[in-house]
Formats: sequence, structure tokens, C-alpha cells
Amino acid sequence: MGKYGTNLEGFGAFEGGVNADKGAPLVSTSSDGETALLFGPAALREIQAGVANGDFAIPPDAAGDTITSENPLPYWTFTDDDSAGAITCAVVVDSGSGSGNILRWTVAAGTTTGKTATLSRYLPIAATRDRAYAFYPEFTMGGATNVTSRKVIVTMQFYTAALATTGTAITHTYDFNDFVATETAVMLYGDTATRLQAPADAAFAKISLAIDTTGTNASASTLDVYEIRLLTAEPMVLLGSRDSGYGPAAIFKTSDSIILMPNVPETWTASALDSTRLRVSLIDTSSPQFDIRSDLGETTLIVAGLVSVSPATSTSTVFGVSDVPGEATSRFQILASGKQEFGDGTNAYDTNLFRSAANTLKTDDSFVVAGNITGAGVTTDLHHGITLQRTTNLTVNTSLDASATAITWSSAVKNTTLYAYWASGSTIAIPLTGWYSITCHLISGTGLGTGFAFRLYALVNGTVIAETETQAGANTTSDTFSISTIAYMTAADSLVFRASASSASKTIGGSRRSACSVVYLGNTSA
Repeated sequence: MGKYGTNLEGFGAFEGGVNADKGAPLVSTSSDGETALLFGPAALREIQAGVANGDFAIPPDAAGDTITSENPLPYWTFTDDDSAGAITCAVVVDSGSGSGNILRWTVAAGTTTGKTATLSRYLPIAATRDRAYAFYPEFTMGGATNVTSRKVIVTMQFYTAALATTGTAITHTYDFNDFVATETAVMLYGDTATRLQAPADAAFAKISLAIDTTGTNASASTLDVYEIRLLTAEPMVLLGSRDSGYGPAAIFKTSDSIILMPNVPETWTASALDSTRLRVSLIDTSSPQFDIRSDLGETTLIVAGLVSVSPATSTSTVFGVSDVPGEATSRFQILASGKQEFGDGTNAYDTNLFRSAANTLKTDDSFVVAGNITGAGVTTDLHHGITLQRTTNLTVNTSLDASATAITWSSAVKNTTLYAYWASGSTIAIPLTGWYSITCHLISGTGLGTGFAFRLYALVNGTVIAETETQAGANTTSDTFSISTIAYMTAADSLVFRASASSASKTIGGSRRSACSVVYLGNTSA
């Protein structure tokens, strides 16, 4: 017994192993050969899986017979609650099991509603006065008959050292058809999960597996139990480092958060955890969150698909693309200010796009558009514009100045791209800032007569930007006059053409040769 660390009197002359009352070995004193075991299967299973004989390695004395109070399953209690032998279980040899055995339940044909039999065991657990540990059983079962009127009820209840109940029991109920294929029944879901945390006075966890009937079946039903385990949930999992000089990492839970840290926390207070250099949190709230904190106190938060970043400064990078393999730097990043920066992967970022003022995007570099630009109901296509015509006569006044008659337009001949937009009337709204080619050609409805004149003005926001005067000739039927200029206009400017004649009651003719054209040339002065 010296190898087990005891000097108790009475063992001095002891030879051989230590066996349970049914003859199953608990401890072996033999260490001969590579197959020698220190502990027998019951003790080994309780050490490894938390449940002595939870794999049914040790059968009852009458190994193949039904388990009863006279033929008990070692370390378990079988109770026929009220089935009168209709619900039974027995250890069955099975080569697919590591222990070589399984436990098979059988419900006899014709068994009626409300019959129950139970298998149970008290499992010793480590006392946990700080309530920082949780325990949960697993029942792995399969090979069941596909019926729903046969139930599997698994329960766990904590007990004190005096075998008095403490805490609240957890019970889950399954149908046999849940275990037609191999499945593991666990107690890790629902609002009962908090009951897995061991009460401060707990010394045992009693687990039970009951078979219950809720109907009558003509045929017999069976269920195989492969193994039962008790697992321990520790308050913190430490991951050691293979690099010398570094301490372990930590995974732990606080309230509704799972926290991962590359180094164990120095203190346990909430404020200290929040100021930790680096931590990753998985937070279970009404809006589940994924929270990463940096050494500057910055946070990246993912909530329901939304990524939210709390940067240290407006120049902090809140989103960046990793370097392309073989390149020195990344090609793209977004700063906290909203500025986007682009590079070639070799040099520093050289191109940007950002908000320069209210409702304005700007770049400090060049901007090339291969297709169209669409905005505010206006589709732009470089070097296109609009042509307007008059189809009826218009009488102009005799004032030879900028207050002359505004030329109203009857129809648009080309109105597809609308760089200069005309709704109706005389005003042409300018939707886009840039250079424009402006022309207007008019024909008089009647001749002026020798010595008279027509004048034509182009005005932007009421200011004359170009004008022309045509002296009448010998033609007594009609006269023509036109204006042509290039002007830089900004979005929302108003362009109007006005005309006057030095002779009263003269008209601008309704011929389609009376027309104007406004063409966008581009913006090289922005």
C-alpha cells in the first residue's frame, strides 16, 4: 500500500488488490507490464467521467439477467416505481462500446399509461462555497424503438452532505423516437441552465434516468444507454503558452459575457476588466454583441450585423484591408473621420474621398467617370445638353436693354440627358456646376425694315453674360439673329434669353428655326 501513500496499521501485511463488495476491483497493487492499471473500472470511470460504472463495465452478479434489487447494477439503484415488472433493464454485451457493455431498457408489449421505472445514483462533487462551479450530466443513448408514447426523463438534483435537497432540480423529457439514432441528452438549454451552478452547500448531485409510458403499444419497445457522464464547468479556463516567459491566456464568464484574454486578468472587478489592454467579449443581451477592446481603450462592437467602432481619435483607422501577399502596405482604409484612403500596395496612401462640407463629397486628387453620374433626377453624360424650340410667334417689346422680353420655349427637341434642365417657360435650370456652350438663334416673324434692329441677351441669375444686335436689312419678310458664348455656371443657376426690337409689334417667329442649345462641356475649375 506504500505506493498509494498510506502508513495505516493493518495494511502492513496486506497483499493483493482492493475490491468492492461484489468483487469488482477498485485498486490494484500490481504494476507488472504495460497493461497494468492503477485503478479498477469503477474507480477509473468516476475519476475520468465523474460517474462510477457510468459505462456499465461492471455488470450485476447475474450479468445477463434483469437488474433488480436482488441483482443490482453496481453503484446504481434501480427502482420499479409502479410498472410491476413491465419496464426492465439489463446489461448487454456490445463490442461497439469502449467498456464492452451497454444498458438496455425494455418496455413490455401492452404496457399501459402511467408506468415508470428509474435508475439513479448520487455523485460526489467538489464543495464550491463560492458557487463558481457548475456540473451537468450527459446521457448518450440510441437504438430506440420509434415510438412517442415511451418517454425518457433525465433529472439532476443537488444534495447536501446530509442528503437533503438543495437548489432546484432540472428535468428534461424526451421521446424514444428522439434516440432512434445515437444522441446525447444534456441539460444545458432553457431557463433551467442557471440551476447547473452548484449551491454553496452542495456535496452531491443525484442523477436519475426514468422510463415512463404515456400510452399503450402492442409491441415491446427498447432503448440503449451507452454511457452517462458528469462534467464540471470551471469558472476560468487557462491556456498555457509554449513560449517561455509568457503566462497563460484565460477564458471566463462574467454575467452575460464570455471573455477571452491573451493574459489572465490582474484583478476581477468590472472596471479593471474594462480597462484591460486587450479583451474579446461575446455578450448575450437582447441585442447580442461581439466586443473587442484595444490597448488604447478603443472598441469594435458587432451588434446584429452592425459593426460599431469607438476610435481614440478622428485619424484612427476604423476599417482597413490587410496587405496583399507580397506588397508592403495595404491598399485601402477608412478613418474615424469617414475619410477613405487608397494606395497601390507599395507606397503610402495617395488618393482619398471624404466629406468636405455639408452635403458635399470631395477628393484631393483626380476623379474619372467612365459612365454616367445620376443625381437629383438628372442623368449626366458629358458633352450633351438640351435644345429648345419655339413653335408659335412671340411679340417682343421695344426696350433695347436687359429687361427685354423673356423668350419662352415651346418644346424640347433633344431632352435625353438634361444637363441643362428645362421644365417649361423661359427659365433653364442648371443642375451641374461646370462650363457650358450656350447658343440661341432666332428668326423674326415679320421684317423690321431698314434702319431698325433686334437685340438678344443671355442672362444668368438676372445678369447679362452675352448680348448681340442685328440691324435689319432689305428683307421685308423676316430677319435672323443669334448669340453664342461659353460660360461657367454653378448648380441651381438660372439661364434666360431675352429679346427686343426697335420697332413696335415685332415678333419672334414660330418657325422651328427659332431655337436655343445649352451643352455641358465639363468642369475643370472645381
